[in-house]
Amino acid sequence: MNWKKCVIDDLSNYKSIRQGRDNIKERISALDAIIFDAGAPELSAAPARKSGNGYENHLINYIFEKQQLELNLKATDAKIKMIEDALKILNPDEKRILTAFYIDRPESNVENYLLKYEHLSRTALYQKRDKAIYKFMIAMYGIA
Repeated sequence: MNWKKCVIDDLSNYKSIRQGRDNIKERISALDAIIFDAGAPELSAAPARKSGNGYENHLINYIFEKQQLELNLKATDAKIKMIEDALKILNPDEKRILTAFYIDRPESNVENYLLKYEHLSRTALYQKRDKAIYKFMIAMYGIA
């Protein structure tokens, strides 16, 4: 497995993953409202039929979707925590470099932006970036 590519993908997708978490929470809230508004299903002494009415089927589908989203939310929260914890072990320079290259990507050329603020040669900048990626990779995946 190409761990460096995984690191770059995780960092590049970090903002989208966080947005996805917010969207999942909103959908769960919407489903809660739908399910709550639906009320309790009718109970009767009649034997269960092979298939319920359309209303009951929709309700079951909403409940199932909510359960799936809750599982996705747990996985997404875990992924975000892993990324944030791995970023915490970087020193401020390493974090700034990885953030500029992969998370925030300034409008202008990333290299020129970093060269201006880091006062490094292009070669030194890429060496620092590669060292930061390696350090992040160990913190994130335990791979050395």
